[in-house]
Amino acid sequence: MNDYFEYPALMWALTSSLLSIVVVWAAIPLAAGLASLRKRQQATEGGNL
Repeated sequence: MNDYFEYPALMWALTSSLLSIVVVWAAIPLAAGLASLRKRQQATEGGNL
């Protein structure tokens, strides 16, 4: 673990890359879910109108 903390640049690069990957993989299904919800809302509003 000492070698890991001796290279802060490498540590930040690894953590930032992992975080970005996690954020992307979490954002894809969230965006798809929001899009489907918006489509459902538009469909229901169109039917009501």
